[in-house]
This record gives sequence, structure tokens and C-alpha cells, in this order.
Amino acid sequence: MLANSCTRNPFDHGKIRAPGRTISGKVALTDGGSPQNVYVWLEGINAGTFTDSAGNFQLTLPAGPAAGGSSGLTGVYRLYFYIANYTIKKSCQSC
Repeated sequence: MLANSCTRNPFDHGKIRAPGRTISGKVALTDGGSPQNVYVWLEGINAGTFTDSAGNFQLTLPAGPAAGGSSGLTGVYRLYFYIANYTIKKSCQSC
């Protein structure tokens, strides 16, 4: 039996941790603007949060059915970044 798991965030090398089940990272804008209050949203799980003044974010994944049941998450999920209701970027490995 072969089992794989993801322990690193592919976007900025932030860690994906269990059992707290969080995804963390940092938003940096290419125009040098402030990354504060960028909304980060994980599609399919409907988990979202805002960045702090340095652009850091941490998403806490829900437990139970919203997160794929007691067995955990499987599949590909897109992470979106929004400023004032405009999508500035979406991230996934196979989009």
C-alpha cells in the first residue's frame, strides 16, 4: 500500500497542518501595493479569511462533512484572492 499526503502549500511553501487542519501563506502584490485585507477563499470548502497588514493569512478548515467527512479532504481545490470583490488571482496546480 502506498499513501501520499500534502504537507506543503504549493503557492509559497507555507505548511498544511493536521490535526488543526490549517493552510497558511502570504500574499504579495506585484504592483507593490498593500496586501492588507485581501480576501483568501478556498473553493469547495467555502473557507475564507482576510490577510493581515503583512499579507499573511491562515485558513482553518472545517471538520466533518464540509471537509469531506471524517476521512479528510481529497481532490483539487482552488484558492482565490480578492480585493474589493475583484478576483486578483486563483491558484491551483492543474488549472
